[in-house]
Amino acid sequence: MRKFKVIAILPLLCITVFALAQERIKGDGQGSSNSATSLTPEQKAEKQAKNLTKKLGLSADQTTKVQAIILEKIKKSEEIRQQRQSKQIDGRTAAQRQMALAQERDNEIMTLLNPNQQAKFKDLREKQKQKAQQRKENKKRKDKGKINLNENENQNPLDEDNDVDN
Repeated sequence: MRKFKVIAILPLLCITVFALAQERIKGDGQGSSNSATSLTPEQKAEKQAKNLTKKLGLSADQTTKVQAIILEKIKKSEEIRQQRQSKQIDGRTAAQRQMALAQERDNEIMTLLNPNQQAKFKDLREKQKQKAQQRKENKKRKDKGKINLNENENQNPLDEDNDVDN
């Protein structure tokens, strides 16, 4: 009877563990795009301000001011995103507005920083730009590979014009 209980409970335990693991993966913010969108603007601003505080050594006063700047820009960014989704503006215009908003945010934050923090902040932003550029190049390579594969798939291998030995 005891073996039967263990055998009956074991699958339920496994299912529970797997379900919790899946939930943790989705909800911990580690590489999940859904976790960022599930945060409120205030939570996003707080998270970003804490990150900058850690990396730049901000004072409590600086952190509060940076968080307010970030929150304002996040709200404006979400307005732009909603305008884009509702087709009020096109993608290019939305991207230009987002870039201008990011530049404005960075400029406002720079005014709060001392020279040492400004240097760290510039370095941090430069590294972020390099990572973004690298992701963009990697995406282009992937997309180009897909295009080339698609072009080759459309060609008839028995067609004489496609023969490599010609």
